[in-house]
Amino acid sequence: MKKLPELFMPVFRYGAFAKPLIIKVINSNLSDNIRYTALSFVHTWKGDYNKALYYTHKALDLCGNSSMRYMLFARELSCKASLGNKDEKLYQFLKSNLNKISGRTREEIEAVILNVEARWGTVKLKRKTRIWGDKKILSAITFHHLGYARRLAEEGKLGSVSNFV
Repeated sequence: MKKLPELFMPVFRYGAFAKPLIIKVINSNLSDNIRYTALSFVHTWKGDYNKALYYTHKALDLCGNSSMRYMLFARELSCKASLGNKDEKLYQFLKSNLNKISGRTREEIEAVILNVEARWGTVKLKRKTRIWGDKKILSAITFHHLGYARRLAEEGKLGSVSNFV
């Protein structure tokens, strides 16, 4: 399996603080797939999830890298959840393929899945997501803890939330 393009690693590490890099990518002469992915990030940060979904779909149509495809599917799931749309097929697809995804990409997808689960409410879910590995970068650990805290708050276990916040 090919690795996730190194170009987007600062985005996963620093989030919206990597916006100058993303603007440079959009204005550069890189492939349309990379530009559409970058535009998807920008519109997500602006809160315009419909446009983010549009550019995510355009990037998916052109994407040949399997790691990047999984990442784009996770972006699609996150945008749909932010819009209040529940796409259980996409959720199950990502969840069932976590074992096939390389480490760094899997960290980001796990964080998305945890936050989508917390947004949907864990009462409706049959099983909780298994988190692979224990060596994670700080931003991934932060998003995992936020996902767990949201899940515990949803379950009414507010006393346990302080362990993750």
